[in-house]
Amino acid sequence: MVPAALVTAGFGTAVYAFLFESVTQFLSSGSTPAEVVSSFETYTGLTYTDADFAEAAATIGAQTGLSTFICLASFLLILFLAPPARFFAAWTQPTADRRPLVLVVVLLAIFAGVLFIPTLSDYFGLTGPAPAVFTTVLPALVLWFAVLSAAYRFRLLDRVLGLDELRSRNS
Repeated sequence: MVPAALVTAGFGTAVYAFLFESVTQFLSSGSTPAEVVSSFETYTGLTYTDADFAEAAATIGAQTGLSTFICLASFLLILFLAPPARFFAAWTQPTADRRPLVLVVVLLAIFAGVLFIPTLSDYFGLTGPAPAVFTTVLPALVLWFAVLSAAYRFRLLDRVLGLDELRSRNS
């Protein structure tokens, strides 16, 4: 599962960095809507005029994006491990067992509840369902899925490490 860890870590870092910079620039633009400023003041416990406000707000926004990306990627990774269809079968044959698929659906429903129920999102330190998070995380998730599928289908890590050549010499 090394490719999954490497690809997920890389994409997670990119999502966090992108959202941190985006929120920082958005709050520094001077044209941030009052309701957004108010929401971030509630999340951070700081006021817009505090020196650390933009950094604290950007951190919370980026953490929400990273948490959302990692959770959704983890749910999809379950489908890589026990693929219910050929679409997910990058390294193994599809399985007839539907329990992993049911597990993913249940986990998605629970996570949606955490994001969309303010008490739960506050408890977990998330901003809730912010459009910027979804417009960043969902495309990143699609790209992550494509890269991870390619890494497994074409055995990219084996090629980079020279394991394919080693196997062919030992055969």
